[in-house]
Amino acid sequence: MRRNPFFFIYNNTKLWLENHPITPNTDTASNIIHTLRKDGICILPNHYNIDLIKDLCSNVPSLDKFCISPEGDCSYYYPRASSLNETQFFFNDPLIEEVAKGYLGGAAIPLRETIGIKTKKKHVSFENFPHRDSWLPRLKVFLYLTDVKPGNGPFCYIKGTHKPTLKSLYSRYLIYRDYLSNEEGYAKNEDIHYVGCYWPHDIKKMVDRGKFKITKAYCDSGSLIFFDARGIHYGEILGCGERHILNSYWILNNHHT
Repeated sequence: MRRNPFFFIYNNTKLWLENHPITPNTDTASNIIHTLRKDGICILPNHYNIDLIKDLCSNVPSLDKFCISPEGDCSYYYPRASSLNETQFFFNDPLIEEVAKGYLGGAAIPLRETIGIKTKKKHVSFENFPHRDSWLPRLKVFLYLTDVKPGNGPFCYIKGTHKPTLKSLYSRYLIYRDYLSNEEGYAKNEDIHYVGCYWPHDIKKMVDRGKFKITKAYCDSGSLIFFDARGIHYGEILGCGERHILNSYWILNNHHT
């Protein structure tokens, strides 16, 4: 059932009034939050020691322990990643929690903590189309476990598109109206994945006007990427090699859909 636009306005206002970010204790977290509010994305190249990454990669469960992603991109994910000893440096990193609670609010919690592996070449899914994930506040944190160069399916983000403008609010309203999720929080069917997507020529117009710039996260393993998932983002098609990441997905408690 399509939801009333007045409830969209009401729910956004309610979230804004109830949202109380926690002032960060460290300069690093403050700087990340400042960059997120300005650009929607913040990248910390080579943030983690390479030995931690190597130790984790050598202890990742075999692929038969992974699940096939329900998002239609033919990737694999390990849903219990935070239970592994080798991932604790990431999932229990106080910096990530400090940023999440300072950006989203004190009620921020991790919804999903996964290992993601992408191996299928030249496969196209909704993730390769520029899109917004949600109308609700979202913070995603990626840790690259492999070097990501051109051809390795880098993550891309259009800076500034997380900010509330009339056009972006209308796009968020369409997600609010049309996106239906299952009990696990994923789209109910493949068609719904494309709610919130943009045509490439629409993005070209935005960039050509000089108002927005695309950031392509070509980074080494150990690099950390924070981004507001309400902003327009996408993954380039995997052309060679593989892409392995850790993913920490933060929401406001009881505000997933």
